Amino acid sequence: MQRADSEQPPKRPRCDGSPRTPPKTPSAAAERSPGPDLTSDHQTWGPEQVCCFLKRSGFGDPGLLERFRENEITGSLLPYLDESLLEELGISSLGERKKLLYFIQRLSQIDLDTMKEDYP
Repeated sequence: MQRADSEQPPKRPRCDGSPRTPPKTPSAAAERSPGPDLTSDHQTWGPEQVCCFLKRSGFGDPGLLERFRENEITGSLLPYLDESLLEELGISSLGERKKLLYFIQRLSQIDLDTMKEDYP
């Protein structure tokens, strides 16, 4: 005679090594959200914060990050980067340069939008 579902013993939790356990990776939103090392004002970022921004934007190549550090690219310099400078820094793909320029442009727009809210 089988027991009813309500009489079934509770299932034990899976171990981390179980193939059905999802990997413990941070969500995409968590990776993009500003952390303690990135202030909302990109003008105050040093080269390390710029590299953190690059990683979160999908530009994690160690060589590229090192070139940004060597050239001391700070947050205040980001708006002045253009396609030719990005190519000199090691972003050879036109699509990648345009993608990074888009992210930089969005940074500047976010600051302007914040300023408009603060000063009506």
